[in-house]
Amino acid sequence: MLDTNLWAYIGDQAAGERVKRLMRARGHRAVSPPSVLLEVLQHPLDEKRAAIVRALVTTTDERLRTEADVGAAEVVAEARRLRPGWVRALPDSGREATWRTSWTKQVWRRAVEHHERFRQTKPFEQRKREVEHIVAAQRETRHQAFHANFSLTDLAGSWRSL
Repeated sequence: MLDTNLWAYIGDQAAGERVKRLMRARGHRAVSPPSVLLEVLQHPLDEKRAAIVRALVTTTDERLRTEADVGAAEVVAEARRLRPGWVRALPDSGREATWRTSWTKQVWRRAVEHHERFRQTKPFEQRKREVEHIVAAQRETRHQAFHANFSLTDLAGSWRSL
């Protein structure tokens, strides 16, 4: 995994293909999380941003899952290990797959095709969408908990026994 400063240098030199060949010849692979791409997309100069994005996309062999995805998987694994009753018998893997595909494939394609759109998005609008998404997720969780007769009082006793 390379730092954004190295990606900037590779982009400036238009060296994506050369770096990829060199890494493969040495038995290495380039992996990148979406957070690196998102940081690169904030570069203020269009031409440099486009070059860095091209280098990043060209050179990267594996696009990693988001840090949130990995963290959530760890929480679910621990819940499954310590409190199997807390975990759904049939998880909603379709929703998970949709988000994972979005972050490991679609965002990368959009970044190459329309890098300027990521830069033009106003922070307020971006924050508004994030808040709307969080509120919608909370409403869905509340709705599911209500229909499953879930009670927070049941959790109070189980936490004390940990």
